[in-house]
Amino acid sequence: MDTEQTPAATGDATGQDTPANGGTAGAQQPEKTFTQADVDRLIADRLARQKAALEAQQSKAAKDAEAAQLAEQGKWKELAEANAAKLAELSPAAEKAARLEAALAKQLTEAMKGVPDHLLPLLEKLDTAERLEYLAEHRARLVAQPTPPDTNAGGRGGAQPDPKVREAELLRRFPALNRR
Repeated sequence: MDTEQTPAATGDATGQDTPANGGTAGAQQPEKTFTQADVDRLIADRLARQKAALEAQQSKAAKDAEAAQLAEQGKWKELAEANAAKLAELSPAAEKAARLEAALAKQLTEAMKGVPDHLLPLLEKLDTAERLEYLAEHRARLVAQPTPPDTNAGGRGGAQPDPKVREAELLRRFPALNRR
C-alpha cells in the first residue's frame, strides 16, 4: 500500500493546506481566548434571551387562558341572562300560585269542619288538591249525621205528631222494638 497521501486527502478540495484543516500554509491565526468577563457577558446574554423567551411564552399562555376564561364567562353570562328572563316570566305565575294555594288552604280548613276525627289522619296524608277533591266527592256522607228526633216537641205547644207516624219512625230506627 502506498503511504503517500494525495493533496485531496490532506488538504482542502484544492489540495492546499489551510489553517482550517490543520495545515501550516498561510498565516496562522491565534487561538481565541475568552476572559471571565466575556464568559459572564455571554452567559448573561443567553440567560436574558431565555428569560425573555420564557416570559413571552408565559404571557402568551396567560393571554390564551384569559381569552378562554372570557369566552367561558360569556357563555355563563348568556346562560344567566336566559335564566333571568325565565325567572322574570315565571315570577308572576309563582305569585299567583302562592295566592291560590293560600285560598285553597282556607277552603280546605272550612271543608274539614265536621269530618269525623278518625278520618282526619288519613286525609292529612293527601295534598291540598286531593283533599278538596275527596271532600267534595264524599261531602254528603262525611258530614251528614242523622239528627235525633226532637223529644220535647210535644210540650212546646206545637203541632202534635201523629202517633202512628211516630211509632213507624221509631220502629224503623230501632228494629229491636219490632219483637213485641
